[in-house]
Amino acid sequence: LWDSFKQPEDENYQDKPLLAHFTDLDLNEVKLTVAGKIRTGADVQKTLDSRVDFVTVGRSAILHHDFATQIIDNPDFKPVETPVSKSYLYQQGLSDNFIAYMNRWPNFVAED
Repeated sequence: LWDSFKQPEDENYQDKPLLAHFTDLDLNEVKLTVAGKIRTGADVQKTLDSRVDFVTVGRSAILHHDFATQIIDNPDFKPVETPVSKSYLYQQGLSDNFIAYMNRWPNFVAED
């Protein structure tokens, strides 16, 4: 969804969040995962409360190689703010190539 908490753009469907339009479908035992702006422990819980089977985390997991452990240990966990230094990303296990790729994302990698 790019943003798990977004409202539909079409006014005819704004009676519920965009995610609810998916979770209300009969998925016949198919597991549903969601990604998009799930950054904090509260975001993870809110998403799980929306009747999804599991969450998929992108940027926050890039910023914290141990994001899942952080959330389990502290449900109020919040990731570091971006931009972050290249040395910080190296500490999280990112390679030179991955850091170069992440440098394309506005305000993600700080200029050293």
